[in-house]
Amino acid sequence: MRMRLRLRSRLGRCQPQPMGLGSMPARPCVVITRPTAGPAYEFPQNPGHLPQPMSGLIAIIERRPEAAFAAFLALHLVIWTALPALLYPNLPLDLIEALTCGREWQLGYDKLPPLPWWLVELVYRMVGHDVAYYALAQIAVVLAFAIVWLTAGELVGAVGALVAVLILDGLHYFHFTAAKFNHDVIQLPLWALAGYAFHAALRRGRMGHWVLLGCAIGVALWAKYFVIVLAAPLALFLLLDRQARPALATAGPYIALALALLIMAPHLVWLVRNDFLPFAYASARAAPSIMSCIRWCLRSGNWRFYCRRSRLLPPLFGRGPKEKRRRCRLRRRPMPSTAAS
Repeated sequence: MRMRLRLRSRLGRCQPQPMGLGSMPARPCVVITRPTAGPAYEFPQNPGHLPQPMSGLIAIIERRPEAAFAAFLALHLVIWTALPALLYPNLPLDLIEALTCGREWQLGYDKLPPLPWWLVELVYRMVGHDVAYYALAQIAVVLAFAIVWLTAGELVGAVGALVAVLILDGLHYFHFTAAKFNHDVIQLPLWALAGYAFHAALRRGRMGHWVLLGCAIGVALWAKYFVIVLAAPLALFLLLDRQARPALATAGPYIALALALLIMAPHLVWLVRNDFLPFAYASARAAPSIMSCIRWCLRSGNWRFYCRRSRLLPPLFGRGPKEKRRRCRLRRRPMPSTAAS
């Protein structure tokens, strides 16, 4: 007899319930729910084939996701601070460059914004040991994880937020390339903070979140000019999204913009006075023509790289021709009014 599995919000076996003959049997599953926020997310599971220690670990994580998240942060911080300190024969070039430029304490340099170099110089003056530079990089990564945890927790609950952070940790930008502290690494917590503040400002409409957004965007410019890739979509979302557009009738977005420009102002003045020197540097390193880009892509090593990465495309559209595509529809809840507090 075909049975229907009643979804539960706790780990364990689902309880069967009779269903009509026209329905398909469901697979055993685990659902992560949070009654006060967001829809439930289903994760296929086969409890009968899990080893006993693994089942116990999953149960502990489900009962205490906050403690599991704290343990993950501590483990990540220790491992990725110790590995480069033990295995690298000398400091990476980015850190050597930071030690060279940071001692000048300039408002700008001919290559990149100064914030990461200032931080490296500050750590050098306070600690002066190579391990401290690797720890600085991992502190930035851990801060990014913590902010992503807060953002995801409002959408999918504590366990779902932990899963989101673990997926994020699978990107090499958060472990292998983050061993050396540079402009890319310092961007991670700032971008995460901007996303958290933007989401919270639209949902709650509090002025404090708009102020936090302006600070995050403003400081991010001191980290890397690439922040425009983040700021532009946020502005377009405010203009184009029907539920977010009412926020433009409040003072929040304009205060965020004014605060961001105020924080950016010293460096923007430096750029004007120095003829936008970093952009001239980037232009000099860019490909001279479109044909140069095409020739670079056609090199044997490069086209093999793209061919290998093309294997990642099928999962975006389905799991294959032999399995039916399944789409997960997420219920979209209306945003609260964005009245500034």
